[in-house]
This record gives sequence, structure tokens and C-alpha cells, in this order.
Amino acid sequence: GAFVLASSNNPLQGKVEGVRLLDLAPTLLELADYDIPGSMQGLSLVQGKPVSMPENTGLSAEGEEAVKRRLSGLGYIS
Repeated sequence: GAFVLASSNNPLQGKVEGVRLLDLAPTLLELADYDIPGSMQGLSLVQGKPVSMPENTGLSAEGEEAVKRRLSGLGYIS
């Protein structure tokens, strides 16, 4: 399979080998600067690589809060 991850703070480049579907959620959480729950399966693909957060996410304060509520409702963040 193939998956394209485009992000302004993504340190990964090119083809990445050995990726499992379980690794996507922890990777996305780390790129968004959230803690990865210890109970989560999979490993962040960017773990140990420098990730810099963009100054502006492009979301309003209400939009960011909506994203946080959705991630919390899904059990990804607390």
C-alpha cells in the first residue's frame, strides 16, 4: 500500500520502509505536538527526529478546540 504524509513540519522524506498501519496514529499525534498514550499500539515514525511546530495552524481558536474535542472523543488525547 501507499500513504502520502504532507506536513510543513514532517522530517520524513522519500520512501519509508517497515511502516505498519498502527504507526500512523502515533506519528500524526507527534506531528501535532500531542502526547502519545502509553496504551497506543504502534510507534511514531518521527520519534527522535526534529519536529518543529508551525506558528500558525490556519485554524481559528474554535477550530483548534473542535479538533481537540474530536481527538479526545476518539481516545487519542486526554
